[in-house]
Amino acid sequence: LMPIWIAGVIVFAGVLLIGLARLRWLASQSEIDVDGDGALVALVREIAHARGVRRPIALLRNDRTRLLVTWGHFRPRVMLPAAAADWPEERLRVVISHELAHVRRGDWGTQLAAEFLRALFWFNPLVWIACRRLRAESELACDDEVLNDGIEGADYAGHLLDLARMLNTPRHGYLSASAP
Repeated sequence: LMPIWIAGVIVFAGVLLIGLARLRWLASQSEIDVDGDGALVALVREIAHARGVRRPIALLRNDRTRLLVTWGHFRPRVMLPAAAADWPEERLRVVISHELAHVRRGDWGTQLAAEFLRALFWFNPLVWIACRRLRAESELACDDEVLNDGIEGADYAGHLLDLARMLNTPRHGYLSASAP
């Protein structure tokens, strides 16, 4: 059984390391967002100050992906899709508030530790369930923080639905034949 367990650890740890390498590659392909008037950077600083986040936040924008992701503990990074330049200020405020809630809570480190544990205990379905619940609860906690800042629930839900439509459009790159 030991060789099977080791093979599983190698596979799942490899998947995790590939994901981390992909984040690093995407960050290297992104530009640090310092827009002309600095309004977005000022918004990030304002929200970070209000949330008690003292670490500097690197704001990245990438036109190669539709990812909206936050990672890093000591040097947190928030990656926005290129379309974020066209978002209204209220949507930017909601998104940045949510992502900085992840930074304040230290979610990235917790999620990373959970994923390493899942790689070690890949054979245990309870660990898989716990990791999935941890991610879901993390998202709900950050949603609650945004709602506690005074954003109306209906407005927040509208922004989430619009973002889901925008960021989750199907990609046809994996099709064996070109789409009509």
